[in-house]
Amino acid sequence: MGLWPLVYSMLLLPTGRSSKSSIPTWPFLVLSCFGGAYALLPYFVLWSPPPPPVEEDELKKWPLNFLESKITAAISLAAGIGLIIYAGLANGDVWTEFYQYFRESKFV
Repeated sequence: MGLWPLVYSMLLLPTGRSSKSSIPTWPFLVLSCFGGAYALLPYFVLWSPPPPPVEEDELKKWPLNFLESKITAAISLAAGIGLIIYAGLANGDVWTEFYQYFRESKFV
């Protein structure tokens, strides 16, 4: 697994100590040395982090009011449905080319 368990340890140990959760962090970190990030999944399911402090006037400012608006949700939903329809209506040559790129390219 390389250095990733060390990175997770450096991030999770201070977080586990500062939270008031009764779930210990160290068994999951030890298991992550053998099972990778999959051993951390149960910890993330059981752990409930404290909510970040947010001011009331901060909720009415630009990024949050735009991202939480119903108009943004409707536009995102329409774009997602449009992409799914576009992919569904593509002919077989497009899908063959996509499969070839997916199979041969490490970037994809």
